[in-house]
Amino acid sequence: AHARSVPLLSRERILSASRKLLVGSALLRRLETLLAYVLLMLKEPQSSARTKAIRAISGVVTADPSTLELAGVKQAVHLALSEPSIAVREATLDLIGQHILSQPQCVPIYYEAIVKRLGDVGISVRKRVVRIL
Repeated sequence: AHARSVPLLSRERILSASRKLLVGSALLRRLETLLAYVLLMLKEPQSSARTKAIRAISGVVTADPSTLELAGVKQAVHLALSEPSIAVREATLDLIGQHILSQPQCVPIYYEAIVKRLGDVGISVRKRVVRIL
């Protein structure tokens, strides 16, 4: 086998390069539109639709963890943590829990909201909080 002479880029360098390519592109505008649509789905009356919206946001955050720092996403996450559906609150905590350790700058943004859920009426929500903390 032939040894590579070009070093592989780190994940951070690949993300940085892809962001630079996306800035100002039509694709970025479409992605922002799609994210706005998903955030709008959090206002749907059916809790199952809101849960799916949170899971879709989780997919976006998996692709780009800095999404957790966007104003619209922060607001949506905080609202979802205080909404009536246990499934939505649990999915929201799952979203935060999966990504908060890789995004330490997000800890102060979400910590208080997470801790408030320790007294949640939903057992699954409280268990999720304990796993995060």
